[in-house]
Amino acid sequence: MIHLVPFAAEHFDLVCSWFTNEVEAVQWGGPSVSYPLAAQMLQAMLDEGKTNPPNRLCWMAQEDGESVGHIQLALDWRSGNATLSRVVIAPQMRGQGKGSQMLRLVTEHAFGFEAIERVELNVYAWNSVAIRTYEKLGLKLEGTRRSSASVNGERWDTCIMSVLREEWHQPLTVRRVETPEDVALCFPLMRQLRPHLENEGDFIARWQRQKATGYSLIALWKDEQPVALAGYRIQENLIYGPHLYVDDLVTDADVRGSGAGHRLLDRLKAECGERDLSLLVLDTALSNSLGHKFYYREGLLPRALRFSYDINSDHAPLPA
Repeated sequence: MIHLVPFAAEHFDLVCSWFTNEVEAVQWGGPSVSYPLAAQMLQAMLDEGKTNPPNRLCWMAQEDGESVGHIQLALDWRSGNATLSRVVIAPQMRGQGKGSQMLRLVTEHAFGFEAIERVELNVYAWNSVAIRTYEKLGLKLEGTRRSSASVNGERWDTCIMSVLREEWHQPLTVRRVETPEDVALCFPLMRQLRPHLENEGDFIARWQRQKATGYSLIALWKDEQPVALAGYRIQENLIYGPHLYVDDLVTDADVRGSGAGHRLLDRLKAECGERDLSLLVLDTALSNSLGHKFYYREGLLPRALRFSYDINSDHAPLPA
């Protein structure tokens, strides 16, 4: 799980190595940043944290002892505003949801200050991937500063996004998925786990068939959108006796590390208690190393190895 450590001079060379051209540097730090990055520039950012109270906080994000990213938070104490800024992910770690985890941690840290009522950020309008990530975290697009940055002879528009304290702290709720409309809302999330699902209609049809044999869906919801989802059934066999079997368990990639999966799994454990079941059982792929770490942390232990055989394969077993 990602955690934050204070940014220090010992991290300067590593952060500088994550940029390969001026466009990347300006995308990270704004028009005032030049390439290649220099230690003096990073030190000046650190020095903004020496005021009382600090005007800027800087962190490195680490996971399993490895630095995976860098993030900063500028603080306007008089107006009660905080600005998320200068977020960068180590090149080998991109596309794994690390940025979302970092942003969530720092936004939570910002609202930990009683004086802060608003967290905002600036993002270049062409960066649609980042904008979608910020929207999933709860930030709203407020407007665009047109042609506000000059980079290599080009003019870039800058979008302003923000979230207010009362919006950020809207409660997460656990509730069952019981209607086709709710199943449709869960389709994008389930497809992160089951990419073979063709479309909403395919997912709804499968849910209806499996529901007839005891399958249930339950989700963790925020703003009427699912952020974690589980498919499970109560069953009995000669190995475990009556038990709760988890077919599917997925947390939105943008909120992994936020505790959403933990909360949903806790709800399934509670259902075991309510039904007087002594076991919760699930299968996971041998290659799912991140899932293995999560399950170990949640107290689940590997007790079996499941084998399967593809009836339609050409590799039938040889006779003894």
